[in-house]
Amino acid sequence: MPRIDIIQMEKDFLDLENLHPIIYILQNNINSDFDCEFKKYIDYNHLFNKWHNYEANELQKKAISWCIANKIPYSIKSSD
Repeated sequence: MPRIDIIQMEKDFLDLENLHPIIYILQNNINSDFDCEFKKYIDYNHLFNKWHNYEANELQKKAISWCIANKIPYSIKSSD
């Protein structure tokens, strides 16, 4: 399976949402870890569903790219 940098994915999500200042705050809070603070932030700001939809799409794209690169057949199941 592909290696996933979840912290970078979280930062990319914040960039996409134009939440650049929060990245600086989360990165520079030396008493906490970015992932934990990110999860608190998205929960508090009602971004939970938006984040998880973004995360699922990104993970799927990375998995498909990995399969293609490794000549592994794949299929996509609908979530209906």
